[in-house]
Amino acid sequence: MEELNPQMPEGGAEESQGIKTAKKVIKTIVIILIILVAAAAVYYLYLSNKYKEVFFDNTTINGVDVSGLTVEEANELVIALEDDYSIKLQFRGRVYETLDGEDMGYGHDATEDIEEILKSQVPVMWIKSRIKEDVSYDHTVECVDFYDRAKLVKSLRALPEVQRDYMKEPTDAYMVLEDNHFVIKPETEGNYIDVETMIKDITAAVDARETYYSVMRSDVYHKPAVYEDDKELNLRAQELEKTISAEITYQIPNSGTITLDRSTLVEWLCIDDEGNYYKDQDIWDTNVSAFVSNLSGVLASAPNIWEFDTTGMGTITLDFGTYPRYADMDEEYKMLSGELERGDKVTRSPYMDIGDRSQTNHGIGGTYIEADLSRQHVWIYDKGQLLKEFDVISGRPEKKYYTVPGVFYIFAKDRERHLRGPQRSDGSYEWDAFVNYWMPFYDGCGFHDASWQPVFGGDWWLSRGSHGCVNISYDVAQWMYDWVDSSVPLVIYYSSPIPFRDTVDHGNTESGT
Repeated sequence: MEELNPQMPEGGAEESQGIKTAKKVIKTIVIILIILVAAAAVYYLYLSNKYKEVFFDNTTINGVDVSGLTVEEANELVIALEDDYSIKLQFRGRVYETLDGEDMGYGHDATEDIEEILKSQVPVMWIKSRIKEDVSYDHTVECVDFYDRAKLVKSLRALPEVQRDYMKEPTDAYMVLEDNHFVIKPETEGNYIDVETMIKDITAAVDARETYYSVMRSDVYHKPAVYEDDKELNLRAQELEKTISAEITYQIPNSGTITLDRSTLVEWLCIDDEGNYYKDQDIWDTNVSAFVSNLSGVLASAPNIWEFDTTGMGTITLDFGTYPRYADMDEEYKMLSGELERGDKVTRSPYMDIGDRSQTNHGIGGTYIEADLSRQHVWIYDKGQLLKEFDVISGRPEKKYYTVPGVFYIFAKDRERHLRGPQRSDGSYEWDAFVNYWMPFYDGCGFHDASWQPVFGGDWWLSRGSHGCVNISYDVAQWMYDWVDSSVPLVIYYSSPIPFRDTVDHGNTESGT
């Protein structure tokens, strides 16, 4: 049995001790390994936890390396790439202002998107970004712009262009009288701004990130109510201009002219409380009547002469005679009113209470009787056309009997009259002549037939002239009696000096009328 259980050799105790030592070493190593593994695990978990707050290596956002950075740090780098914002404002007068980001608290932010990128990381996979050189995480985000609305409004209200002492209200276009002409003065735009509307519009522009805003093109400036091209304003100016545009020049016999034009007509207009001119028809008509009345007075006080364009002898000057020296008030009023209404520009004689109203031949008109006693001839014109002409016998060339020159008119007509001279003491008359047609024009003188005259015209009047009447033939007298009336001017003149004689052999006294 002893052989079956032999005793350990003497060196066996030492071997057993080595094993124990080895075991201890192994155990220590295992413990160390466990500690190292635990430490590595802890470190790995630590880093995994860290990468919940920072980005993996090789991570870029918008091209910026954000490895190991927090969201806030990454956001700072990303927004640093964005341009600063500003808006340029243009005001009237080519005035510009610029509001930059500081004026409106402007900035950028990508925090939300960057946070999403961070959340998308799997923290425990951080090792992949460390051990693989070709691994990269590239991301792109959109930055969100923001600004401080209250700060923007404050900056806008501080602009010099919206201060009350700077802004001026617009003025309306208006009509003014200059040098007796109605003209339109244009409006002024001013620079007064509706500040609240401007702030609203610019805020909308900033919201849309616009970089330019024209205050001139917006609807924020106060506008004139009436512009230079205003239809109503121009119509009133045109009407007033027409109202005072007439120019009537009256030729007063041997007294020059009287002109009625805008310098007087403008004084006939009325002015309301706001300084606007207007035409009051009743006041206007009163002024027209007053002018016509004054015109008649001017005629009455004019020198007692008249110009006349003769037949073949040029222009002569005559005394008025019995020709009316006043205007036909009613007709002149009607004529003048029409001329003023139309804005006529005419030169004429006043509308006299005689003639054909044509105002030709210095106011005589175109219908008249012309008698040149030097030529012993009469011309009768009707509306400027020669109607009839004939020879006559006028008063003898003596101070007592010559036919007086001047401008007259036939103031009566009578048939079968006896024309008598001075009465003698026995009751008889110095002469007594029967005439069929009697047409007086001045102080017992008139046109009448003269059967006792053997001839008419020539020099017969020098020896066998009348006592002042104008003798004509029976046929002429008959025609003239039927044609003439008191409206026809009668112009009597001598184209040569009267060959007066103190005495003359009258011969047959029956030829004296």
